[in-house]
Amino acid sequence: MRLRTQRTSTSAMVHPTSDAHSPRATVSTSGSSGMARPLYACEPRLSKQPGLTAFSPDVTIPTRLRSAMDVHTLVSSRSFTLIRHRGGVVLMRHHRYVEDTQPAPRVVRPAARQNRYPSCLLRLLRVLVLLGFLILVLSLGWYGLRRWFAALPRTNVLVLGLDRRPGEGNVVRSDTMVLATFYPPGPHVALLSIPRDLYVEIPGHGAGRINTAHFWGESESEGGGLALAVQTVAQNFNLPVHRHVRVDFDGFRVVVDAVGGIDVTVAEPIVDDAYPTEDYGTMRIEIAAGPQHMDGETALRYARSRHGSSDFDRLERQQQVLLSLARRLLEPQVWPRLPALYQALTGNVDTDMTVRDWVLFAFTLYRVGPDEVEHCVVDREMTDPWTTPDGGAVLLPRWEAIHPVVGELFAP
Repeated sequence: MRLRTQRTSTSAMVHPTSDAHSPRATVSTSGSSGMARPLYACEPRLSKQPGLTAFSPDVTIPTRLRSAMDVHTLVSSRSFTLIRHRGGVVLMRHHRYVEDTQPAPRVVRPAARQNRYPSCLLRLLRVLVLLGFLILVLSLGWYGLRRWFAALPRTNVLVLGLDRRPGEGNVVRSDTMVLATFYPPGPHVALLSIPRDLYVEIPGHGAGRINTAHFWGESESEGGGLALAVQTVAQNFNLPVHRHVRVDFDGFRVVVDAVGGIDVTVAEPIVDDAYPTEDYGTMRIEIAAGPQHMDGETALRYARSRHGSSDFDRLERQQQVLLSLARRLLEPQVWPRLPALYQALTGNVDTDMTVRDWVLFAFTLYRVGPDEVEHCVVDREMTDPWTTPDGGAVLLPRWEAIHPVVGELFAP
């Protein structure tokens, strides 16, 4: 039952003209101008109830309610009196106090308890279906990826390091020659270092040191050095060469510095009193034995020095540097440096390898691991020293010893 009224004091009196069934009653209050004003307005449902009359002046308000004195509505019938005030609702029978209640709480019937098991089972079923679908997609994707990898061919890459000083063009000899191969289905990665003094047949130029092929080819036409070097290696080693990478000393230094240096364990101390300088002079260099973190310049000196040891030792150090660089590239903390490495490669390295080739090579190297990369040097057991009629010291290849090794490293 909701009643609307104005607040009044206990001296409020119901106007005698009020009707028991009237929805509105008027009251005169002390201190007013004597004019009648509405005390309350009953809801239509309440006003239509028979036997319910407005409160008469002779009703006595209980003492415990006088402190509140905030009477909103006074309604009376023959058998009871209902007083609604700020503190709650008071019911009096025959003008005597019966009970004082708190505001009637809103009664909310609890909803019928539903069985949640079907809903949980339905959610579980949906999750299982989704997981099954994802597993199916991943399985099909992995199956397709494996089939795609299984169809990838072997890629052989010729890596040339040029003996070029600042200001010189490309008409120079190669100082380093490494034939690398990677085979994604294997996975397999291998390196074969070729000594620069290996005396071979150069197409169109007769016999000569293999490192002069780049010089003769570049002398004939721009870009011809790479083509002739690739042709020379492919013809003498009976291997197809699919890609090439050409870098000079400055480019090597920049690449090593771009990855933050490399870690190399020096087996024996190096003391070279005739290390070549950029102005065609010599200088003394020393590299201590043990673990070393090398920057680009130190790594170049370590890989290039040949005095104090044989040229075969120099080839092994070059492979050690390349593997250390590969190991460094696979370290997660170096990956934020890859943009700088890409800039170093594009600005200082000449190659025909595509982005796809680099990705396949990196993925294959990651699967193999730098420590499992096969590497070999065409050393003294595969060559014989010889002096040319012009007095040059060269190495004659023993192809009967070289070809089996090449066939094992570069097997299709």
